[in-house]
This record gives sequence, structure tokens and C-alpha cells, in this order.
Amino acid sequence: MKQARGEDYSSEAFSQTNPYQSQIADIAAKLELRPEAIYGAMVEENHGYRQGFLKNWLGDGWTLSHALTHDFMVADYRRAQQAGKLDRHSTWDKINPVLNDIGPFNFKLATAMRLLQNYLDTTPADSDPLELRRYAGNYPQLATDLAAGDAVPEFAGLMLAEAKRYMRAHADPEYWAQLSDAEKDALYLTYYNMGPVTIEERRPKNTLLNQGKYKPAPGLKDAAGKNHQHNATQIGQRFGHANYRTPDAPTETPPATPAPLPQTPRASPHDLVSQLDDASIILRPGATLADIVARERLRGNPITLGDLRAVNGLRAGQEWRLADDYLLLLPKREHEQLTVDDTQARLSFNPGNGSYSLSVLNDDGAESRCARRWDSALQRYIDDYEISTASGARHQRQFTVDMGYGERLNAAYQPFDCQALPVVSSNIATIGYHAASQTLSVLFRKGSRYEYYNVPRACFEAFLAATSKGQYLNFWIKGIYPYARIGPSPYRRPN
Repeated sequence: MKQARGEDYSSEAFSQTNPYQSQIADIAAKLELRPEAIYGAMVEENHGYRQGFLKNWLGDGWTLSHALTHDFMVADYRRAQQAGKLDRHSTWDKINPVLNDIGPFNFKLATAMRLLQNYLDTTPADSDPLELRRYAGNYPQLATDLAAGDAVPEFAGLMLAEAKRYMRAHADPEYWAQLSDAEKDALYLTYYNMGPVTIEERRPKNTLLNQGKYKPAPGLKDAAGKNHQHNATQIGQRFGHANYRTPDAPTETPPATPAPLPQTPRASPHDLVSQLDDASIILRPGATLADIVARERLRGNPITLGDLRAVNGLRAGQEWRLADDYLLLLPKREHEQLTVDDTQARLSFNPGNGSYSLSVLNDDGAESRCARRWDSALQRYIDDYEISTASGARHQRQFTVDMGYGERLNAAYQPFDCQALPVVSSNIATIGYHAASQTLSVLFRKGSRYEYYNVPRACFEAFLAATSKGQYLNFWIKGIYPYARIGPSPYRRPN
């Protein structure tokens, strides 16, 4: 296997997962899993949960708001099932509350409902080893317990047990036997993250490439497997297993990225993205979120990478590895406000204070509205929710939100603040770089300012060191990286 190149899980993610260790060990023993697999699934999702903000705020609140009755939730599940959305859906499809990942461990409610039904169907009526029968007629309680995190070890275990059965049924036995425990768990987590439909769709190609044998590899990109391998040693230590690691786990920091080589000029951002309507846009092959940013800024819509991540539920880094023809929501920015307008829905979000409003007109004529506001007296967010059915019936609900939103608020929205460094050049006054977004800022002496996107840090450092800044810009940056000319900064940091 190739060397694992995953992310280091944050200390906060480990801290929030640690209290569940005893519960995880108990569930793992009952399901004949390694506790590292369940722990790994939970810490992976919590790591991602902490990197996102709007997806989590909106998804948690919207789902809990709609969890009014068991029958409501059954109807939502059946609607998603009939539309073929349970395993593959867009961000807008998550208006159906059961399609949302909820709680600090990002567990999708529809998946929990499916796993629960499978558990009930395969467990004798007089047996309940995981104590899950209490949810059989009470999906609202299931949503509440997933949002709190309390029910996640059980359902994570059920999903991983399903992954184990799949791998044992299809993976080449000889190949499987040579894998370490951590590598097998990394494959279970890949199944956990991708879901059974995607895994099954990819199996024929893998089998063909391996001369008729299925030899699955831990998921690359954001499919959890590589991350699990990368953090296996730390996870194993929590359960006293010193040998829980992958044979090729990294033991030293990778070498620094070399200076960039000249590249073939990229296509224009206008050619790399395709807009379907006012609310959605498609990435063409070779495009990234930065191309959308460049295109929209040229059109007078000063959005940032953070804005696109927020409304599409992406975390930092995912934008460089989205699939071709990926459908995204397209926000519009006016000062501190983001809006997304669709024929059936309208979202308005303020990253500066965390407030939002969402209104949705469903196919059956019902209209749902949810608004979040800050209550200074309670020092918490309040969600006001209302649904009006086609028959005229109205349901209203109000509840406080206490899931760590306030703690994340101050860091939720970060503009492209590039520290300006003065340089010796006849044309260029300052050069700046924002590492997190890979944004290069160039201020010319005549007053114009440009931002270039997807620029590696090595390129920025070579730019600073170049004897002729103008020549370096012309040969190494222009025509290679997407860009936008921008005026005075429209951003203000949140108070």
C-alpha cells in the first residue's frame, strides 16, 4: 500500500471522542469489531465537524426542528427513498431533514434509520444487545440522541459491522489476510464514509484492474481510510494496543514542496465552471472552488472560498479534490450577508453573527421556515421553526441551541487577509499570501490589486526571492493560476 498521507486529527476531536471509550469498547465486543474502528470513525467525523460551520449549524437545527413526530420522519424517509436520495444527494436535497449529518459526530439520520430497521429485522424479538428497540417507534428521540452524540457508538458500530461483512464477502482472501488490523479498519472506515452504494459501484473497476480479484484500498481524499491510517498509532494507544499501526505509517515530516515548474496555462475560470441557474453551479474537469471565486469576483460578487465551503458543507482542503461535474450551491454576498435563492428555497446567512433564515416550499404544498437568532439574555442561539401544511394546519416550535456554536463563532468567517510585504520592483508594490486558502495577493504601484488562487506556498516564496518580480509573475503565475482583479477589501472581521 502507498504511504498514508492523511490529516492529523485535532486535539479537540480526540478530547470530545475520549469520553466514549468505555461505551465504544462494550459495543465493539458485542459486534466483534476492534474498538479502534468505532473510535476512528467517531474522531474522524468530529474532526470534520469542527472544521465546518454552516453545514453543522443548519443541518443540526433544521433536522431537530423537523423531528416533531415519528410519522413526520417516516414520511421524510420514504420521500427520500422514493427519489433515490438516501445514498446520493446534493446540498439542497438536505432540506429533507433525514438526509442531514447531525451532532458532533456527523451521523446521517437516514442511515441510522436504515441501520435500526436492519437491526430490528435481524435481532430476535426477545433480544436487544445494543438496547436500540427504544427507538423503534420514536425517531424524534433517535434524532435527539444522535445530535447529543450519545447514540453514535451503537450506530457507528452497526455501520462498521456492515462494512466488515461486505469486505469478508468480496475482498480477495489472500490479499485480505496480509493486511494489518489498522489497514482492515481503514477499509471499514472507507465503507463507512462512502456508503454501500458508492463502494458497490466502484468494486467492478477495482476487480478488473486486479485481474478478477477485489483488492480494496483505503479511501483517498476525504474518504476517512487514509486519515485512519495516519492516526492509527494514537488511536491504538487509547485502547492499550501499542502495535496498532500500519506498516508504512509515516515516521517523519515529508520533505518541503519543491519550487514549482512552468505549467501549461489553465483555461479561463469562465470555461471551467458552468452555471445552471441562480442557485447552482457545476465544476468542469480541472476546476476548483477558486475558479468559482475568480469568476464571481469578476462579475461583481465578492465571495470567498470560505463562503462556498459554508453553504456547501465543505471543510478546508476538500475543494481541491471534488469530482468532475460536481454540483454546488452558489451564494451571493452583500457585505456580511450570504444568500442562496432557488425556485423552492431561500437561504440567508450572516457569518459575522451566526444568524440565518431558511424558507422552503415543499412539493406537497407545505412551507417550512426556520430562523436562528442570538438571545443576549440566555447567551444562546434560539431557533424559531414553523411549518404550514397545504391544508392550513400550522406547527410551531422554539428551542435553544447549545452545541458549541458560540465557541466556534469567532473563528467561523475569515477573510483573505494577506499580510502585505513591500518588494523592490518597478511595477509591484507589495506581495501577500494567505496560506490557508493558497491565495496570492499582488498590489501594483499604479493602484490595481489582483488575487491569484491555488498558488502553492513554494511559488509565493520563489516569487519573493526572484530578482525580477515582474518576469516571475509573467512566466510563473499569469496564465497558470486563476485570478481576479479586486478593489478595496469588502470584508470586515466579526466582532
